[in-house]
Amino acid sequence: MLADELGLTAYDAAYVAASRRYGWTLVSADIADLVSKGLAVTPDGADYP
Repeated sequence: MLADELGLTAYDAAYVAASRRYGWTLVSADIADLVSKGLAVTPDGADYP
């Protein structure tokens, strides 16, 4: 299970799975669990169209 592999909650893992499936960049303010692991970027670091 992705949550176990990445050490995330099921809730966070669902967002990671969706972003990977569709090739999206995940944007989050969750520094501790997502950004620091390279799974997301901060809102300030996002590339908006």
